[in-house]
Amino acid sequence: MVRPHRYVLAVELERGLDDEVAMHRRCDNPLCVNTGDGDAFAAHVVLASAAENMADMGRKGRGGGRRLWFGAERARRSRAVREAVLRYGWNRHAIETALYDGAQGTLW
Repeated sequence: MVRPHRYVLAVELERGLDDEVAMHRRCDNPLCVNTGDGDAFAAHVVLASAAENMADMGRKGRGGGRRLWFGAERARRSRAVREAVLRYGWNRHAIETALYDGAQGTLW
């Protein structure tokens, strides 16, 4: 079995990925498979070392078992993003609206 984020990154890179190849999602959305379609700055799913993943976890406060969103809320957010992408494609505004429901603004 190949997980969707690994599959889509292999397609984007046009090569197979060994099991030891690490990657992470910059957006931390479990359903995200956005590889940026050739734009490395827009990509959410990227190659990363285990050390980079751990550093990212620390910066985002994900270490120690406390998640920002968990359980039903995490699932709801993931489904909302999936629905937005299915309906509008990779529309930034639609995805942000689905993620935050207007409850939290962005920095800019």
